[in-house]
Amino acid sequence: MVDLPAPEVPVALLTAVGLIVFGYLEMHYRFRFFPFSRYFKREPEILADAPHRLVPGRKLPLTILVKDAHRFPITLRKIGFTLIDDRDQQRIGEKNYSQVLSSAWFEDIVEIDTGDLSGQIRIMVDFLYEIDGRVKTARNHNVSTSPAFPLVTRLADDPLPGSDDYFWGDLHYHSAYTEDFVEYGAPLKATKATAAALGLDFVAITDHSYDLDDKLGSWSENDPDLRKWHQSRREIAEINTSPGPVLLPAEEVTVRNTKGKNVHFLIFNHPDFIPGSGDSAEQWLHTRSEHSITEVLSILDKNALAIAAHPFMISPFLQTLLLNRGRWESADLQLPGLTGLQVINGYLNPDMIDSWVTILLTGKRCFIYAGNDAHGNFNHFHQIRIPMLTTHYRRDQILGQWRTGVLRNSEPQLENILSQLTLGRCIVTNGPAVTQTAQSADHEFQTGDNLSAKKFELALECHSSPEFGALKQVMIYQGIIGTESEKIIHTKTWTEELYLDKLILTNQPAPKSGYIRTELTTTTGRICLTNPIWFSI
Repeated sequence: MVDLPAPEVPVALLTAVGLIVFGYLEMHYRFRFFPFSRYFKREPEILADAPHRLVPGRKLPLTILVKDAHRFPITLRKIGFTLIDDRDQQRIGEKNYSQVLSSAWFEDIVEIDTGDLSGQIRIMVDFLYEIDGRVKTARNHNVSTSPAFPLVTRLADDPLPGSDDYFWGDLHYHSAYTEDFVEYGAPLKATKATAAALGLDFVAITDHSYDLDDKLGSWSENDPDLRKWHQSRREIAEINTSPGPVLLPAEEVTVRNTKGKNVHFLIFNHPDFIPGSGDSAEQWLHTRSEHSITEVLSILDKNALAIAAHPFMISPFLQTLLLNRGRWESADLQLPGLTGLQVINGYLNPDMIDSWVTILLTGKRCFIYAGNDAHGNFNHFHQIRIPMLTTHYRRDQILGQWRTGVLRNSEPQLENILSQLTLGRCIVTNGPAVTQTAQSADHEFQTGDNLSAKKFELALECHSSPEFGALKQVMIYQGIIGTESEKIIHTKTWTEELYLDKLILTNQPAPKSGYIRTELTTTTGRICLTNPIWFSI
């Protein structure tokens, strides 16, 4: 049995910086000269995961993962699972393996019929395995510093609201190709199975540029042949040949902003690898990324899509000091070729929407998108809290929790989804959905379109479900280019319990240069925001 060697990289820097880690917990790294760790084990990482939501009519895909068994081989004997709903109804089962595991990754998807269970279910998975001649057990995971918290899945009674009008997806997600000293993501097959169970139509695989250029099996050694990057592209293409959600080939690239600080860029559907290692902490004192934002925009393929990743997030002081991290500056966000902003990164900060509106009022046609920045994490994220000492878990920033919805106009194919995203024909939501359509005398315009008429009719269709709360309020905002703030041109508040409603506003005057956009909220605090319909007369 081989212990994990300490890499020849400044991991002390990476960990001491206090990074917020969103991924499955890597429990084997220890400092070279101070090898104490409360969660270190001479075992592979063992865990179970499941979607936080299950669409009607599907079996529950339970993901079983064992990582790093090539360092710590085990014999997986069996798993037992117990599902308990709100009425204390149970579904119990097991699967036998009796399988020796000695590879870097073991992945299995166990499909479970939830039967007569309903509402919210708690899932406990008991592992029975043997290592070094000892028989051991673990419940849901084998991290010694965390309790055996249950997986929690809502058995949905309805499809996602607005599914007749939109394809749903997550535009910021990290797979198993993102792997470093403190975290890792989930394999692509498990990702696709879980996305289908959630009701998603697409997931963008946005692995870190500084992970994709590593040698296979290494955290820090760069590979001039880029075998890991090429393997990821091949696997995405292969998985996309099977029915189900589309995986969008993408990359989260570290780039320099106009002040020379490191920020993150989501690049979709570019045929070549783009390096970006300024905040990787893989080399001492190396914090200058290979490309600036402008340079990346200048080399992109015509079919590629460029989105600023979580542009308004402020880095903690130590990250700024030691990794040269910054934020997207106003000048960066005005650059031609930038399609839009990921304003939702697993949660909504109203200041991010205000910053987006400020950009819109300058006349920049900048669209918004949503993602969760999940690193694996289908049900919760389980992270390092105090390096080498404590861990904890939360039930947010998980796959599909916030969604980008693109307007349906054909089948959910890669090219079609990217085209709709590029045109801004999309909304962001964590529950409800709204479609907005503007009608001139002779033409119909959708979100993302440009209308040139003095008068128009606006039609809204608002959707929710009991899962996300009844309709509460819809607000229509109008922005005039060159002004300092938007104005609300219409508000409707519902006092009765409705989950579908339609509004039509006739004979509306169009601004000479501006836009309208819509926000919809529910009684449980869920929200949907549309991109603008633009006006230029």
